[in-house]
Amino acid sequence: MRSGVRATALLAAMALATGGCREAGPADPTAFLRLAMQRTSALRTFQARCAYEVTTATGGASEPTMRGTRTIAYERPNRFRVVSSPGGRITMTCISDGVRLLEYSTLPGAPASTFSAPETIGKVGSMQMKHPMFCGSLLYAFLSPGATKADIVDLSKEPITFGDDVTVDGVRCRTVKFYAVGDYGHAEVSAGAEDGLVRRIRYDTEPLVKAAAAQSRGLSNMSTVETYSGIRMNQAIAASQFEAKAPAGMETQGAPAPRDEAPAPPVALGQRAPGFTVTGPDGKPVRLADFRGKVVFLDFWATWCPPCRESLPKTQKLHKRFGAKGLAVVAITNEDRATAEAFCKKNGYSFPVYTDGPGTASLAFDVYGIPTFAIVDRAGRLVSYYVGPQPPEVIARDLVKAGLVSR
Repeated sequence: MRSGVRATALLAAMALATGGCREAGPADPTAFLRLAMQRTSALRTFQARCAYEVTTATGGASEPTMRGTRTIAYERPNRFRVVSSPGGRITMTCISDGVRLLEYSTLPGAPASTFSAPETIGKVGSMQMKHPMFCGSLLYAFLSPGATKADIVDLSKEPITFGDDVTVDGVRCRTVKFYAVGDYGHAEVSAGAEDGLVRRIRYDTEPLVKAAAAQSRGLSNMSTVETYSGIRMNQAIAASQFEAKAPAGMETQGAPAPRDEAPAPPVALGQRAPGFTVTGPDGKPVRLADFRGKVVFLDFWATWCPPCRESLPKTQKLHKRFGAKGLAVVAITNEDRATAEAFCKKNGYSFPVYTDGPGTASLAFDVYGIPTFAIVDRAGRLVSYYVGPQPPEVIARDLVKAGLVSR
């Protein structure tokens, strides 16, 4: 009896906090998805515990391969603390105080990293917060103020439909099915039938699975289910929860750049670019100085990075258009060569891949978030430096500034 009373009271409080909706929700799946987006993004704060399970299939056999937990404390639009324990082996922590984002883990010897805070939680692009196997979740797009359907759904793949109704943490939920943007693939989102708040997310991470299959790992399918419980909404959260401070004694890489301010380049623009040595496509060492006399376009990237995958087609276009006209595209990754080259072959990229296993090139260019780009002129001077995908017109302008002339 007591649990029933508490559940009823909780449901009433949720309905009141989200506008007092007492109806079963729209009959159209697209309208219900829109309702879930509106209700979830309207929350001033959100706290919950997430239990997630990853099931993979290899060689025709399917079995749970990882169970993890995650705690989330969020204050709109971009203050959050996410602590994830994938498989119970390590713990990953991501904290944004609204100005800078700090990420660290319990991996032995791993340093903490800092980035500029995203405008909203849904626009975070760092590795730990973006990758669905670490701290990433499609939930952030629903929490993010101003998010549109295009930020969540890829309608070019399949339409939005209803799935089976479910009960999550004592709340009756309706389910919408769609193909999600980014790495999430086929997704099912279950939200409260009366209050529209997201409580369970299921996705198959199809883009990542296809990439893994292309690398001959034998993976044929993967499914993740995130279930949220203990949800608290619109309650004050202590400021200390959002203190972006690494544990005592942990090395921290990077320096927080103020919001709306360009990241600081490794040297002043116009000065000699830092030197480095990477491994070329033929396995031999290549120095930045070896490209003297050419304009150099540096692209620091990784196969697992969604913003990198968004920008790599632009890098390919630059290589194809200007590779024979004095432009050296130097695409640098710290992943193993087999992984990077398989990814490029699958996507039809012909630019040369340079590997930076020790990370010396990344350190030389202060790469703490990817993709990072830099343009070096024919005399070896740094012309431009960017973090994150850039409009083609910005790249074109700076290539001309560096001395590249389109013929």
